[in-house]
Amino acid sequence: MTNFIIELLYKRTFVVVNSDGQTSRPQWLKNGVPHGSILATSLYNIYTSDFPQQLLIVTAMYADDIALNIAASIFMHVEDTPFHDMDSVQNVPKRWRLKLS
Repeated sequence: MTNFIIELLYKRTFVVVNSDGQTSRPQWLKNGVPHGSILATSLYNIYTSDFPQQLLIVTAMYADDIALNIAASIFMHVEDTPFHDMDSVQNVPKRWRLKLS
């Protein structure tokens, strides 16, 4: 099973095809899982399982989207919370080798 997962994740390439049908040279994929793969969801969940959990921030994760939600009875708490809790969250994309959009 380990060899299967390694082959699924490594040594993958892609080519770009333009409107004239010309193709680029193969380029190596450096990260990610194959789209439509049965294991893709499970592997992504394992990959992101170390996302920091905060006391006042509710994290919602679905597919490749992450949303951080904050609720408080006093608006000032909502303003202050992200600055304290985001310190532990800000390094996650770099650690996971992801770009935020």
